[in-house]
Amino acid sequence: MLKISSIPACIENYIWLFHSDDTDHVWVLDPGDAELVQSWLEENNKTLAGVLITHHHWDHTDGIEDLLSLNSSRQVAVFGPGKTPLPYTTDFLFEGDEVDIGWLKFEALELPGHTQNHIVYLAIQDDGRPMLFCGDVLFSAGCGRLKDGTATQLHNSLERLKSLPDETQLYCGHEYTLANLRFALEVDPGNEDAQSYLQQCRDLIKRGERTLPSSMAIEKKVNPFLRADIPSVMAGCEQHFGSAPQNSLECFAALRKWKDNFA
Repeated sequence: MLKISSIPACIENYIWLFHSDDTDHVWVLDPGDAELVQSWLEENNKTLAGVLITHHHWDHTDGIEDLLSLNSSRQVAVFGPGKTPLPYTTDFLFEGDEVDIGWLKFEALELPGHTQNHIVYLAIQDDGRPMLFCGDVLFSAGCGRLKDGTATQLHNSLERLKSLPDETQLYCGHEYTLANLRFALEVDPGNEDAQSYLQQCRDLIKRGERTLPSSMAIEKKVNPFLRADIPSVMAGCEQHFGSAPQNSLECFAALRKWKDNFA
């Protein structure tokens, strides 16, 4: 049976690992730190079978080359974005391409905005629930910064994700949930769902647990970047900037600018 583990690393990153008691093989998503992953493999008596990459930023990729060197006695597949691929990628992924890791079959979706060449990995579990490994496109209660993408691109990418079923489990690239929820309540202080979720997440962190995975149902209630068409969110932007956004894209762009400077 599939198990999903995580390793905290780098800038509050999560390195996600896919494994099972039935085999020693492990697949790793966005390994920014080789030493942490290799220690996990050795402690759990596992071997590296493959690597999945969402985008090129160092905190998601810096461990790949060393991991390949440490595991050079076996063939390790490296799947990543096909547009401007990283040099160690063995399999280039474009929209709709499939990756079969044994326990899951992922569909690659191209979702630019955080970067021009960001992909995410969507799979369906045995119980029928979708799961999405979304890198830095979507965070719980937030989204990625505009690095070399545009607000229009990221807004469109998030609108696309909103069409996923409510039960979709969201495995994001960073543990930013508490900070994101504080911003969400600055934008929309009357959001009782966000208030309740903030307390739930605080309790999880106090117990040493992660706030992820989230779900699309939760995010539609608490994430301002998925709620840029909601009157209370638009009103928050108007109050902050002194002018009302004319549509959800303008609201989204304003939210992203606001969040970039939010302490």
